[in-house]
Amino acid sequence: MIRYLLKFKFIALLIIAVLVIWFSSEIPSIKINTDFSQFLPDNDPEYTFYKELKNEIKSDETLLMIALEHNPSVFENDFLKDTKVFLDSLRGVEGIRRVSSLHQMSYPIKSPFGIISFPYLRVNDSTDASAYRSKIKEDYYITQSYINNEETALFVWVELEKYEDAKQYESTLIAIDEIRNNVLDDKTYMWGKQYLQKQLNEITKNNAKQIIIWVLVIIVLLLLFIFRSLWSALSSLLVVIISLILFFGGMAVFDRSFNIMSNLFPTIILVVGISDLIHLAIKYNSAIKDGNTQKNALSLSIKEIGLAIFITSFTTAIGFLILQISPMKVLRGFGLEAGIAVILTFIITIVLAPILFSPSGNLRRFELREVFNDSSKQLLVFFKKLQNYPNKIIWFYSILTVIGIVGIFSINTNNLQYSIPENDLLKTNYYFFEKNFGGSRTFEIVFLSNENHTLNEPELLVQLNQVQTYLENQPVLNNVKSPMLFYRTINQAYNPSQKDNTVLDLDKPAIRKYESQFKNINSRKYLMNADKTIFKFTAQMEDRGRHEVEDISQEILREVNALVDTEKLTPCSMVFYWQLFWYRLHWVWSSKTLHLRFWPYC
Repeated sequence: MIRYLLKFKFIALLIIAVLVIWFSSEIPSIKINTDFSQFLPDNDPEYTFYKELKNEIKSDETLLMIALEHNPSVFENDFLKDTKVFLDSLRGVEGIRRVSSLHQMSYPIKSPFGIISFPYLRVNDSTDASAYRSKIKEDYYITQSYINNEETALFVWVELEKYEDAKQYESTLIAIDEIRNNVLDDKTYMWGKQYLQKQLNEITKNNAKQIIIWVLVIIVLLLLFIFRSLWSALSSLLVVIISLILFFGGMAVFDRSFNIMSNLFPTIILVVGISDLIHLAIKYNSAIKDGNTQKNALSLSIKEIGLAIFITSFTTAIGFLILQISPMKVLRGFGLEAGIAVILTFIITIVLAPILFSPSGNLRRFELREVFNDSSKQLLVFFKKLQNYPNKIIWFYSILTVIGIVGIFSINTNNLQYSIPENDLLKTNYYFFEKNFGGSRTFEIVFLSNENHTLNEPELLVQLNQVQTYLENQPVLNNVKSPMLFYRTINQAYNPSQKDNTVLDLDKPAIRKYESQFKNINSRKYLMNADKTIFKFTAQMEDRGRHEVEDISQEILREVNALVDTEKLTPCSMVFYWQLFWYRLHWVWSSKTLHLRFWPYC
C-alpha cells in the first residue's frame, strides 16, 4: 500500500486536482435546506396528521404577509393611492397567485335584492379616507388581519404559486423586494414561511462562510506555532482546503442539501485533517532527525502513523454513521455526511502526505518550533507529576461531575421560537410583527368530525362559537380567526339590529342560506374543508418561550374543559408539534362530542 502511494503519487495529485476544479464549480449550486420538519421523527404522529390535514385544508405555507407602515395614520389618501399602485404591481409578478388587502375587502349588507357587498375602503373617489375608519374599526374582529390597532400599518396578504423548487420562490421574493424598494417610500416588512426560508438560508450561508474563514485563520496560527517553516503551515492548510472543496462540492454533485447542522462540517474536517497531518509530520521530522533518508522517513511515517490515524478516523466515522438509526431525517443526513467527511479527509491526508513531504531540498521543513517543543515537554512533566496524586484527581473530577450535573439541570430550555442574529434584517421584521400583528407565533386548533357528522350542524356550531368567543377573550391570543367569523358576519348582515354579533342561534335552513354566501370568501379554504368536516381556529401570540407557551396551552385546555359538557368530553394527552417554528395544537371533534385529541396519545 505504502509502495503504491509513493509510486503513483503524481497520478493521485492529478486526480485530486481534476476533482478540485470540477467540485469547485459545483459548490455555488449547493442546495440550502432549513425546513424545520426535517428535525421531526419520521413516525411522528403529529407531523403525519399535519400532512394529512394539508390534503383537506389549504396550507398557509405559500402565504406571505407584507406590512406597509405609515405614520401618523394609514388613512391618508396619498398613502392609500401609493399602496394601490404597489398592490397592482404585485399582481404582475410571476409566481403570485392572489393579492389581498383592505382595498379589496368588503362587508355584506342585506338589501331588497339580497346580500350585496360594500367595500371597506374606496381609494379612487374624492372622499377623505378617514371617513371609512369607523366601519373598519367597528368590524375589527374581521379587519384586524389587514390593519393594526394603532392604524399605522396595513397588512397585505400575498398567495404564492406552489412550487417544488425553492429557487422559484426565491426569484418571486426578489421581484417583490424590488417593488417594495421602488414603489413605496414608506417602511415595509415581510413575514411568511417562504420569506423565512429564504432569510434563514442566507443566514446559514453567511454563518458557514464565517466559520470557514475562522477555521482557516485558526489553522494558520496553530501551525505557525507548531512548525518552523511557512511551507509546513501552507501545506497543512492546503489539505484542509482541498478536503472542504471536495466535501462541499460532493454535496452539490450528489444533490445533498446543506442545513443548519452542516455548519459543523468545517470544524470536523479541521480536527481530522490537521491532527492527522500533524501526527504524520511529527513522525516524519523525528525519522529525519534519526538519520533516515527522505524516502525511508516518509515510508516509516505512513506505516506507523497511518495505521493509527486510520483507526481513529474509522472509529470516528462509525460514531457518526451510527446516527443512521435515528428517526430524524436531519440526524441521519448529518451522520452520513459527517462520516464521509472524516474518511474523505483521512484519504486526502494520506494521499497528499507523500507529495507534501517529498520535495527535495530542505529536509527539515516540518521541524517543530522550540516553543512548541518546550511547551510539550513541560506539559508531559506536569502530567507525570499528576500521576502521583490519584486521590486528588478523583476528587477533582468528582467535583467537576457534580458541577456539570447541576449545570445540566440549570440549562434554560425556555427557548424562543427563533434564533436570529440581532443585526439581521429578519430580526427587524420579527420585532415588527411581534409588536404590531399580535405576535409572530401562530396558535392553531383543528376540529374534525367523524363520518356521521359535519361541523356545521346547529348544536355543534353553538359549541364552536363558544370556543371562538373564549379564544377572543384570551389576553395572550390576538387576531383569532375561524370559520365562525364567516357565520357571524353573514348573520350580522341578515340581522343588523342584533347588537351582539357573537351570538349564533341557527337552524339548518339558515345555515344553508349563510353558507351559500361563503363562495365569495377566498380565505375560507384556509380555515375549513369543502365538506365542513374540518374547522381550523388560528390566532397570533407573542413569543414568550417554549415553557410559557406550554403552560398557556395547558390553561386553555382546562378552560375549554369547563366550557363544554364534561360527560361528553374525553381529554387526551397533550403533544406539541413544531412545524417551521409555528406552534400548533390539534383538537378533534368526534362523535358529536368535543374530543380533545392530542396526537399520538389518546
